[in-house]
Amino acid sequence: APKTNSIVRIASVLFLTLITFSLVAQSGDQKEIERLEALLKKTQPDSQRLKILNDLVYYYTDVNTPRFIELAEESLSLFDSTTRKSSVGNVYMNMALATEAKGDYTASLAYNAKALQIFQALGDTLGISSILNNIGIAYNQLGDYSMAVYYLLKAAEIDELRKDSVGMATDYTNVSESYYGAKSYEIATQ
Repeated sequence: APKTNSIVRIASVLFLTLITFSLVAQSGDQKEIERLEALLKKTQPDSQRLKILNDLVYYYTDVNTPRFIELAEESLSLFDSTTRKSSVGNVYMNMALATEAKGDYTASLAYNAKALQIFQALGDTLGISSILNNIGIAYNQLGDYSMAVYYLLKAAEIDELRKDSVGMATDYTNVSESYYGAKSYEIATQ
């Protein structure tokens, strides 16, 4: 029983620490959102506005889906032939996430494919890995678990080469979710 009490006490401290860090991060994020929203009101449609939009989309991901979608759609309308390719790739990635948030996984796959082409042409391994992971998640949502695992493992290969432990953890967590969705419980827990 004393060992169990110690474990419970340690788990409680870790949980409270995590909650505290989460609240502090949310507070900082809210201030950054307010700052970027104020800048957006003063900025004309140009490359600077596109950067602000992409930054805001990042902060609104999983927080305010309607605003996230609105900003992603505006950013898509702003780029032209003079826009940096990496920015265009980010816009397509944001649109993929926005359409995924609306439950339109087919559209999400189409935007991810456009972003993937750009990141591959740029040799941007972080972008490629992120997009492959997003494609895997979309296939997972569509119930095509074998395709999900295929793309997620490709993302994991890249993250292993990049020595990106956070990326690998995300990739393998998503792979596990795909196996779980496919009811391959034994594989999912490995």
